[in-house]
Amino acid sequence: SHPFTDVPDGAPYEAALEWASENGYVDGVTPTRFAPGRPMSRLGMIDLAWRWQGEPQIPVDHGFTDVAPRESLDWAREARVVG
Repeated sequence: SHPFTDVPDGAPYEAALEWASENGYVDGVTPTRFAPGRPMSRLGMIDLAWRWQGEPQIPVDHGFTDVAPRESLDWAREARVVG
């Protein structure tokens, strides 16, 4: 099961969260807090997609000035997920 204490038992997304957590696709805002009502950021969505793709290493500078260098954004830029 997932480690998140703020996810109620029987939540409609609980099984999906357990699968994604066990497979390393998602993590919480802390090791025990998922914050299910919190909006997902662009960076959070890119990180999720990058992990799902197996964390490919792409030697590219993503070129975004509003975030620090990040492998997931390099992948997203190269894969044309973001532009």
